[in-house]
Amino acid sequence: MRKLARNGRGRTGCRLASSAILQALLLAVAVGQAPAAEIHVMTSGGFSAALSQLAPEFERQTGDKLAVAVGPSMGATAAAIPARLAHGEAADLVILARTALDSLVKEGKVVSGSEVDLVRSKIGLAVKAGARIPDISSVEGLKQTLLKARSIAYADSASGVAAGMESESRQRY
Repeated sequence: MRKLARNGRGRTGCRLASSAILQALLLAVAVGQAPAAEIHVMTSGGFSAALSQLAPEFERQTGDKLAVAVGPSMGATAAAIPARLAHGEAADLVILARTALDSLVKEGKVVSGSEVDLVRSKIGLAVKAGARIPDISSVEGLKQTLLKARSIAYADSASGVAAGMESESRQRY
C-alpha cells in the first residue's frame, strides 16, 4: 500500500487547489512500486467536489482509476477518515485537515514527510435568512454573539470541531 498524505483545507473552486490536487494524485502514482489499476483516495467533504472534477482528467492521463471515499477529517463517526484507517481500510492518498493529518503521521498511518499543504481555509459563520447580522469583527463581538445565541450548530469535521472548541474556550472568559 502506498501511504501518502495530502492536506485538504480549503475552497474547492480555487484553480490553484485543483492543480495541486491533480499534481498530488500524479505524484501518488509516480512514487508507488508500480502504477495501480485502482488508487484508493480518502478525502474530506471540502475537497470532494474538486476531486470529482479532476478525477476524469487524472484517469485519462494515467489509465488508472480512482476509488474515492468521502468522510470527515476527524470526529467520532465511523465514516471519519482516521476511524476508517484505524479499522484497516486501505488508502493510497488521504486529503484532510492538517490537525488530523499530523495525528495520522504520529500514528504511522501516513508516511512522515509526504504531507503537502494544498490550501488555507478560514472558518465561516452564517445566520438565518432575515436575522440581524452580528458584529464579529472583534474577539469580544464574537464572544457576545456566541453567548447570546439561542443555538449554535457546527459540523463533525475539522472546521466544526475547531469552531466548537474555540467557542467553548471563549465562553469561559
